[in-house]
Amino acid sequence: MNKLVKWVLMVGGLLASWSYAAVAEAPQRCELPLLQAQPQHLVASRQMTHYLTHHHYRHFTLDDQCSSQIFDRYISLLDPQRHLLLLSDIQQWTAARRQFARDLRSGKLQSAYQIYARVQQRRLERYRYALTVAKKPLNFDTDEQFESDRSSSPWPTTVEHLDQLWSRRVKFDALNCYLANQREPHISELLTKRYQSAIKRLSQTNHEDVFFLLMNAFASEVDPHTRYLSPRLAAQFKVEMSLSMEGIGAGLQLIDDYVVVRSLVTGGPAAKSKAIMIDDRIIGVAPPGKPMVDIVGWRLDDVVELIRGPKGTPICLEILPPGGTGKPRQVIVTRERIRLEDQAVKATTRSFGTHKLGILTLPSFYIGLAEEVKNQLLAFEQQEVAAVLIDLRGNGGGSLEEVISLTGLFIPPGPVVQVRDRQGKITVYHSRCQTQHYVKPVLLLVDCFSASASEIFAAALQDYGRALVVGEQTFGKGTVQQHQALVHKFIPYAPPLGHIQYTIQKFYRINGGSTQLQGVLPDVWMLPGSKPLEIGESFADNALAWDSIPASSYQPVCDLAPYLATLHAQHQQRISANEAFTFLRQNLEHYQILKQQKGRISLNLKQRQQELQQQEARLLAQANWRRHQQGQPPVKSLQDLPKDEKMADPYLEEGLAITLDWLRLRIGLEGGP
Repeated sequence: MNKLVKWVLMVGGLLASWSYAAVAEAPQRCELPLLQAQPQHLVASRQMTHYLTHHHYRHFTLDDQCSSQIFDRYISLLDPQRHLLLLSDIQQWTAARRQFARDLRSGKLQSAYQIYARVQQRRLERYRYALTVAKKPLNFDTDEQFESDRSSSPWPTTVEHLDQLWSRRVKFDALNCYLANQREPHISELLTKRYQSAIKRLSQTNHEDVFFLLMNAFASEVDPHTRYLSPRLAAQFKVEMSLSMEGIGAGLQLIDDYVVVRSLVTGGPAAKSKAIMIDDRIIGVAPPGKPMVDIVGWRLDDVVELIRGPKGTPICLEILPPGGTGKPRQVIVTRERIRLEDQAVKATTRSFGTHKLGILTLPSFYIGLAEEVKNQLLAFEQQEVAAVLIDLRGNGGGSLEEVISLTGLFIPPGPVVQVRDRQGKITVYHSRCQTQHYVKPVLLLVDCFSASASEIFAAALQDYGRALVVGEQTFGKGTVQQHQALVHKFIPYAPPLGHIQYTIQKFYRINGGSTQLQGVLPDVWMLPGSKPLEIGESFADNALAWDSIPASSYQPVCDLAPYLATLHAQHQQRISANEAFTFLRQNLEHYQILKQQKGRISLNLKQRQQELQQQEARLLAQANWRRHQQGQPPVKSLQDLPKDEKMADPYLEEGLAITLDWLRLRIGLEGGP
């Protein structure tokens, strides 16, 4: 899975020090900048359309249908919640819709910039309206609901409808402040500063912002892993690839004025905190002991710059859970240097009676991984380990060379993966090992975040019958991307154009099936029958389709099918009596309830407080059960839990139990571990 490019910004403490009087006057002084395409944008647009139409894996034509789709994507990026524009605005741009693709090819981008200017004007109007609402007393005794997801709702037809939507948005923001134990008049002052800061940032928009959004509307309409990087982001991407970034290890995305956590670096500070999750929204940032700065409405690069800092220094984040129904919480994270080599393979052993099992945790497929795993396997042999569990959870991929080398340690000489390019040429990559290095049983533990190289590895070992795959359906990213700099061919010292990342190939298993969309299906499912979270390639817009090619010539070394029914039955019996898995089911059920509400959140204070009490009671019961299992006393509230408390890992424990079951089935042993 490709790393999300993280953006950066420079911000001071100005927002926290503005006076109420100053922010009340500023709306009248706000002047939106006049934005237009720059000469370098015309060149970059032409080059990007050339690369995508001539070199992208997906064959497509910039016809009227494609033009309409790119236009819709652009509008969706500008107004994702459909609470800025009116239906009449959309209808007015019918001609621009038909012309959009041709404009991209020719570099004539005036229409896109004019549309952006209209949206900015609408946004300014809405924030000014929100300022008037924030100054009035708000009633939290009604049965109103806030729609946190209006992406599929009809476009508003009147200004009165927009006023209603924004009145509820202000009430939603105010209610979240109230639930975070803030009171009037501080709530009104906080929201006023928040909306005023958003207005100020409208005046700071530049030409590059528009072009970046436009190019990525085009790119994401081709496939979810194709994107345009502005010169600034291209430079930042180079820093990331040098593996010398310092921060909290989280990929962030701006969605409707909220900074949303979209990825976590395995082993990074955010992931290790266990308190920051995918889809959490960061609404405040502050060094410990200093006032919290409200960052709702900030530019994403500004937020990232504020969060980043020297390694070893702490940063306090205010987090709003996904869906907006939870209570904001504060999390202190210590920044670290994020380096790939810090994510090295970790090896441990566990003894169960007469059996010793080895555990290898692989956070990513970095250069040198295969050699390190080879050395660990030799150490396991010396320790008389009976089987190895390889933990691929959260492993988003990495080097193709390493995954081929690593696979070769576990299989006889033969094919590992197939790759097909745009022209249909198929290349088969073979193991480079002359002999099979490790022959004992192997179990792979995967989840919905195991992607790309992880899926190549899991698919190859599964096809050879060399490993039992346990867990969840993997991410389903079966595509290869290439980075290309956009350059002026005949103009020296011209402004930089940025970079393009685009898909050039697809991966295929040696059995001929693609890992695209479908991923790798486990042999034994954890929590069978539960509905998965909406994570993976199949939930991404415009993802390439699943297909298949002829199988490679290979010989499976074992047929695991005879074991699966018994292993599944034993797994099901064990987790049905396991309290930890009961809690996991409860959390999944709670997630499904939130999803069925389709983003509708009550604006009734008593109802929200009741929902929070029920949620906190459920989480507290789970935490105290875990503490009881570890011989620790219960706590009275979630706030009393130690910040560094280690969490149990029921999936790993069950993976080890399945490994033992498999060993006993293979060697005919009886009895429990």
